Amino acid sequence: MSSSSNSIQFYITEVDSRIEKKRAELEKTLQKSEIVRKNSETIAHFVGKWPNFEHRVKQFQSQIHEIDAKIAENLEILKKTWEFSKSEEIELNKLFEELEKLAEIRKSKETILLKLVEAEEKLEVDSSDDSA
Repeated sequence: MSSSSNSIQFYITEVDSRIEKKRAELEKTLQKSEIVRKNSETIAHFVGKWPNFEHRVKQFQSQIHEIDAKIAENLEILKKTWEFSKSEEIELNKLFEELEKLAEIRKSKETILLKLVEAEEKLEVDSSDDSA
């Protein structure tokens, strides 16, 4: 009986050893399964947020497009204003040149008028000297 008892004991030890190996493999598999589950939850969470993320990206792209359109519009207004300002500047320069010419003409006319007044006064003085 001892030989059969030893055989049974050996068999039980062998079975226990295999069970322990399988338990260790199962433990590793459970750990891997837990990691996969966590990763799948993370992915599911991300995928759940993806449509919102995609929507926000589209919103930002739309806002950027609107801003670009406003910038282009403002640049066009600035360009027209600059062209208008440039033409105004040219017109103002012409007016100032004309004003300077008119001021010179006025000055020369004042000079002539002063000479005429002086000549008239001289004539009056001369004629009063002649009558005296």
